[in-house]
Amino acid sequence: MRIVVAPNAFKGSLSAPEAATAIAEGIRVAVPDAELVLVPVADGGDGTVDALVAALEPLMRNPASATAMGKGGRARVLEKFSLAAEANRIAEIYRTLV
Repeated sequence: MRIVVAPNAFKGSLSAPEAATAIAEGIRVAVPDAELVLVPVADGGDGTVDALVAALEPLMRNPASATAMGKGGRARVLEKFSLAAEANRIAEIYRTLV
C-alpha cells in the first residue's frame, strides 16, 4: 500500500517537513509494510521555503534523477499539450458533434 503524507506546517510547533516525518512515524507503527511518500506542502505563507527545500533538495543531490524527471516531464508536455495534440483533441470533439 502506498500512502502519500502531504501536511502543511503546524504553525508554532512543526514545519511541514517535520509534520510529515511525525505523521509517517505514526503510520509506520500502524501499517509497517506501507510505502510512504512524504510531500510537505505550504500555502505560500510561513513554511513555504521549508516545503520547497524539502521537495528540491533530493533532486539537487541527485542530478541524474533531476535530469530524468525533467526529460520525462518535457516529453509528457509535448505529448499532451503540443499544438498538434490540441488540434487533434479539438478535431475529435468536432467529429463527435457532427
